Amino acid sequence: MKIKGGAVVEIQGDEMTRIIWDLIKEKLILPFVDLDIHFFDLGIQNRDATNDQVTVDCAYAIMQHNVGIKCATITPDEQRVSEFGLKQMWRSPNGTIRNILGGTVFREAIICRNVPRLVPGWSKSIVIGRHAFGDQYKATDFVVPGPGKLEIKWTPDVPDQAPIQHQVFHFTNPGVALAMYNTDASIKDFAHSSFRLALDKKWPLYLRIFGLMSRDIRAHGQGYSGCIRAHEQGDSDSWQGYSGSWSRIFGLMDKDIRVVFGLMSKDIRVHGKGYSGLWARILGLWHEDIGYFQARNTILKKYDGRFKDIFQEVYQAEYKAAYEAAGIWYEHRLIDDMVAYAMKSEGGFVWACKNYDGDVQSDSIAQGFGSLGLMTSVLVCPDGKTIEAEAAHGTVTRHYRMHQRGEETSTNPIASIFAWTRGLAHRAKLDSNAALAHFCQTLERVCIETIEAGHMTKDLALCVKGS
Repeated sequence: MKIKGGAVVEIQGDEMTRIIWDLIKEKLILPFVDLDIHFFDLGIQNRDATNDQVTVDCAYAIMQHNVGIKCATITPDEQRVSEFGLKQMWRSPNGTIRNILGGTVFREAIICRNVPRLVPGWSKSIVIGRHAFGDQYKATDFVVPGPGKLEIKWTPDVPDQAPIQHQVFHFTNPGVALAMYNTDASIKDFAHSSFRLALDKKWPLYLRIFGLMSRDIRAHGQGYSGCIRAHEQGDSDSWQGYSGSWSRIFGLMDKDIRVVFGLMSKDIRVHGKGYSGLWARILGLWHEDIGYFQARNTILKKYDGRFKDIFQEVYQAEYKAAYEAAGIWYEHRLIDDMVAYAMKSEGGFVWACKNYDGDVQSDSIAQGFGSLGLMTSVLVCPDGKTIEAEAAHGTVTRHYRMHQRGEETSTNPIASIFAWTRGLAHRAKLDSNAALAHFCQTLERVCIETIEAGHMTKDLALCVKGS
């Protein structure tokens, strides 16, 4: 007897993933689950035939039924426009859906013990939270034909507000220009989604950081004393002479950026034993580098600063107490520092990124765990009950060309299977459907056990065995 599954929006896609998608549904889903499927074909030719209206209709259907399960789709470039004879270069269907639904795309590696990691230290998974609205994906860009002024202007709808206008650049020859935007409401939704997921997983959340890190304190200390480990041999009484300065530092943190050092009070007492000279030098940095400790973003002060401020406000108002009770934390970090930290860490954290950053970093994380074919992708909407699950990879064009020529292919289906299971698991959660939840858990476990038993597609075999 089949499990009763409820309503889902199924979204068909393109090329090799379209073929794999049908096989998954026919062999792994429909024989076991009775679903109320609302079907939308987002293949490139149907999008062109409907002037992309099918994508918009699909997004609103997901909003209505709360669960979307999506196959990978083509985002056309000039070559694809020519190949399919398209009316125009349609926007990314993912971008269209995300801009209607809002929310955050969370991507997480599917870990198999026998698939070697390019970053061996990653023993726990890493979740990338990608803001799913605005920035480059809704930007206006154009080619500047020749010399002239580039200006940007905001004109208020309210008559008692003054317009804002800036001269961006004075071109002396041709070039390019771009204007992009985001909204406070969307950034706030991004913050809530990120904080909720990290709290559910009991993992720390990282966005950005502005100031002196614990690693910087340790590095400065090592530079002045030779080796921090030696500090453990001294007299702890000398620490008391510097507690006032540290209180000033922690006070600044509390009212400004709430940095979590990773250097706890216990560590400070230990490292402070008998080394008044060292701490005098470290605390001297407090006086010399106070601007650095309080610095905002050095590149997009207003734009990225707005993300930082809103995340901080939401955290302080609604999540700080719950995070402290759970023994987890939230930090801002500069993107370059965050990348370095991620490479050295064991994993086990949520990394919230702006739209483009998340697009890039999620692929890096997937490859670091072994394969781009082993990553889930779930759009979590601001209402907390609507999601869209999909594979994080593309349409596997190269395999599709082989398939068209009648050649044998070995296409990894795991991420597409997990798109179905993650979507159905959310349906189970909404409906309190224990049988459906168990089915999803079982199918995911069997996929991983199959790979770990040595049965896998060519891409994973190359990872495991090498060329």
